[in-house]
Amino acid sequence: MQATPPTDRAFVRFGVLDLIELSGALVVRLPTWRALRGALVLLSCALLTSPPAVAEDAHEQEKHALSEWRASLRKNQNGLPERRAALSQLVKHDTPDVVDALLDHLPKCEIALLPELRRQLAVKREPASLELLRDEGLGSRHASTRQHVALAVGEGLPPHIDWGARLLPLLDDDDAWVRAAAVQSLGRLRYLPATEPIVAAMSSEFAVVRRNVPAALVRLVGERSVSHITRGLTDKSWRVRCATARALGDLNSLTAVKALVERLGSESGRVREELLTSLQASTGKDFAMNLAAWRRWLKIAPRDFATPAQRLAAREKVSASVVADRVDGVPRYYGVATLSSRFLFVTDLSGSMSAHVPDPSGDDEDAVQSRLELAQQELRRLIADLPESMRFNLVTFSGHVRAWSSELAAATPAHKTSARQEISSWSAAGWTNVFDALELAFDLAEAELKGERDAAERAPDTVFLLTDGAPSTGDITHIGLLLAYAAERNRDLDLRFHCVDFAGASHFLRELAEQSGGTVVTPLR
Repeated sequence: MQATPPTDRAFVRFGVLDLIELSGALVVRLPTWRALRGALVLLSCALLTSPPAVAEDAHEQEKHALSEWRASLRKNQNGLPERRAALSQLVKHDTPDVVDALLDHLPKCEIALLPELRRQLAVKREPASLELLRDEGLGSRHASTRQHVALAVGEGLPPHIDWGARLLPLLDDDDAWVRAAAVQSLGRLRYLPATEPIVAAMSSEFAVVRRNVPAALVRLVGERSVSHITRGLTDKSWRVRCATARALGDLNSLTAVKALVERLGSESGRVREELLTSLQASTGKDFAMNLAAWRRWLKIAPRDFATPAQRLAAREKVSASVVADRVDGVPRYYGVATLSSRFLFVTDLSGSMSAHVPDPSGDDEDAVQSRLELAQQELRRLIADLPESMRFNLVTFSGHVRAWSSELAAATPAHKTSARQEISSWSAAGWTNVFDALELAFDLAEAELKGERDAAERAPDTVFLLTDGAPSTGDITHIGLLLAYAAERNRDLDLRFHCVDFAGASHFLRELAEQSGGTVVTPLR
């Protein structure tokens, strides 16, 4: 906090002393005047002396917060919770020194801290801080700094500076992730001069850039964006097609609904799931894969077919698993249906999975199995029913993580036999290393965004995570940091997590499923 300028203090002194004299002249004969005059004198002293003291105190607090932040950076990975706590204290201080410290750390910032660090930058409002963000942040030689400052600008929409004009050149940045961040934030800023360059970005060779275009154009020009973004429904990347479906679903437009319906019959897997979810959330109608019913509705639907309240109510009811459940012949894992054809099954093998539980079906009260045996039984059943067109992989974790295959395997008889043998070999022992399991899942999914050929066939788009306990080992065990890590890694990967909670009370699994559009079930309750 800055001290009150001398001119202001002089004004305060003049005003208060004048008030004292004037009041004394008017009411000097009143018995209470002496007490009132004394109170006004004390008030005058407080007004004259407090601003420098407050400013000095704020400066000392800022120095202390920066000292704590720098001290936390000297700790190893185990100090991540302390770093997060120290980082959260900096939000109170909006000065160039604080912004400079944050920008300095950005190129080497841990993934789990990036959302909080961006939030810190997004809330800055002092002109000197914002000028530093503009010049040293967006102008940094580090691509990661340019990327995350651009994202922070879009998240915080800070005043005083023409951010659109400063972000526009980043659409031609050498780094694809910087270009993607610029597309996203220009859309959030609703910077209309960026419309044409963003339309052109739909032709980028990088899926990470193209997938951000549909939502940006919807924010920029609304329904007029439909003719530009519908081409995203035929993009070679499933992530771009999913992003396009979501963007079209956000428009209260019959033209957008028609585009979704016409594409429905040509898609399968995760993209079909996204199309159906967007259609149901947008219209409130549930015709599933009945294309004739959708087309009949389009012929009679009024232009304003849903009010904002109706759309909100529909969105609260719809979910990917609910939509998939209305389609016949789809895989179901512990009752969770999915239209995906490329999934990863991640299973907890920690020691607690050896605990025995009664038959969850209730059919045989005397039957007792371990949690692991129940998980093995369900996986064997599901894999046996998979058609050859589907692909899958198995990942297990306890103290360490292990993948059955380096990539997704087609559900051929030979692969099914190998998977059954793998599942039968599992035993429960050790701790619960959720972090390494998530890291491997994200690594397996990242190949396509990095431009590797045929990666879409080898990478999952849906993850089923089964566990019975809280994280107890690994680089990150703090629930908040683990969720932040997952959200940051998944920001461009777009994996959907369906979670099976064998303990029945996992806040972590509920949040992980919710932030990815998935579902959590508790079959042993």
